[in-house]
Amino acid sequence: VFGLDRLGPKGVCKVFRLSASVPTSMSVVSCRAWQSYEAILARHPVTTKVVTRGGCYMVGDWIAQRIAASRQRDGSKHRCGGASITSALVPDERRLLAYTIWGGLYAPFQHWWFNWLHTATAHYSRVASAAARTALNAGVAVPLVMYPSFYYIVGLVRGTSIEECTARLRETILNVISLDLAYWIPTETCIFLRVPLRHQVLAFSVANMMFAILLSLLVE
Repeated sequence: VFGLDRLGPKGVCKVFRLSASVPTSMSVVSCRAWQSYEAILARHPVTTKVVTRGGCYMVGDWIAQRIAASRQRDGSKHRCGGASITSALVPDERRLLAYTIWGGLYAPFQHWWFNWLHTATAHYSRVASAAARTALNAGVAVPLVMYPSFYYIVGLVRGTSIEECTARLRETILNVISLDLAYWIPTETCIFLRVPLRHQVLAFSVANMMFAILLSLLVE
């Protein structure tokens, strides 16, 4: 993602082959997978980003649920004096669905927003453009669009009332925003500075996989 567009398809393949410490067949698979992604992204940019972002949030929340369940199991073992706990770690499928749906639904706005930011800051230097886009995204889109949509879409899909969604937002939003700024300011600056426009939603989706774990553990 970071500067791969400058290499072209053949250059990308060389990068995968040279950097791979696994058999060459894995390098070939990685190269072909990237080329397929690029082709699909070119033909269906919004749909590709919807699937990518939704999938990353699904994986992130699944990991968060596993971590939370593992902690609960370890706590039960400690309280029971080391007794074995054999209950399966079954994920909350409705919660998983809610995070996946929200992750995908936010992608079209993010696609449009990043394109607008790119155009609006095109006359700045690269560093100034990255700083301006980070400030606008963190200061406008995140608090006014992203988090309200997160609390209400995830809550409603899980069967929570609008009043309960609002109460949950008010209860946790300050902690969430604090975590968001600490995690995303350096991450966004790096992405806006180094990643080409068409790959920015993908880069954010990969970063979101880690943030989804933190967000799930904090909000749930």
